[in-house]
Amino acid sequence: MKGCNNSVADIVFVVDGSGSIGYDNFDKVKIFLKKFIAALNIGPDPNLNSRISVVQFSGIVQVEFKLNDYSTLEEYQAAIGNIVYLSQGTQTDKALDYLATQSFLPSSGARPAG
Repeated sequence: MKGCNNSVADIVFVVDGSGSIGYDNFDKVKIFLKKFIAALNIGPDPNLNSRISVVQFSGIVQVEFKLNDYSTLEEYQAAIGNIVYLSQGTQTDKALDYLATQSFLPSSGARPAG
């Protein structure tokens, strides 16, 4: 995967944890996330580095970690590895609503606009 080493971004991944996904496919998503973020410029400086958040949805919306919870690639990858598959119903609408209204607020770790 080609790196995005000169880019600064706040990226929120919305992961489907509904029962229809299955454990094997959920693990594949976690592997994908780890590989994807390895290509980013992850680090502690919010002016120079990208940050990520993961929100899992199923019958509920669960914030796995916020944009400012971690600052190193190793911390992010460990946090992704620790995500537990919810395996419940599917409430995609709630996940998208959370993404649109909450994920990019300062209280969720987002950088100030501008």
